[in-house]
Amino acid sequence: MKWVVSVLLAVIVLGAAQVNAEGIVNGSFEDGLVGWETDASFGGWVATVSGGTNGVQYAALQAETAYEEDYVYVHLWQDFFAFAGSELTYDYWGQVRDNGENGIEIETETPGWSNVNHNCNNYWGDDPTMPFSPYSVTLPITGNYRISLSTSAELLEGEGKFGAFSRALLHIDNVRVPEPSSLVLLGIAFTGLLGFALRNRR
Repeated sequence: MKWVVSVLLAVIVLGAAQVNAEGIVNGSFEDGLVGWETDASFGGWVATVSGGTNGVQYAALQAETAYEEDYVYVHLWQDFFAFAGSELTYDYWGQVRDNGENGIEIETETPGWSNVNHNCNNYWGDDPTMPFSPYSVTLPITGNYRISLSTSAELLEGEGKFGAFSRALLHIDNVRVPEPSSLVLLGIAFTGLLGFALRNRR
């Protein structure tokens, strides 16, 4: 009986630790782009920079073209697991010119929920060292998620005197999960029921 209780308690402790460990890998981009996937066409690039008034690391995506009927894109994304009620906080800043676009999307693995933020309020000439406004999203279900940042530029025929341009910056304050009190309580209840069953068998 004692070894059963010991094993269950170990499982509970490890499970609680796993809950606290879940989240986005390298959301602060202190380790460059480790943990992230990227995709870019010719004319687009992604890197990490120090920006904003607080001087922290950001992922910077930029797409630019001066050729008519040309489309340039850059994508940055990561898949992660989170528990229902977890809170994701991030700083996001976008800058566009002409037909440039950028946006950040958080979505579940199974279609049905997504949170989209298109920030095109900053135009060519705006200062990216301005304070970054934080955004916060509460994740509704326990499961797999994807967070993705994209930026693109498209120059249509006869449009754009200086070419199309788009830039986006992202810094993530990781995923804060709910306290694992419910997991601990469930484990304690399960341990008690198992102990009661074993005692009755004797």
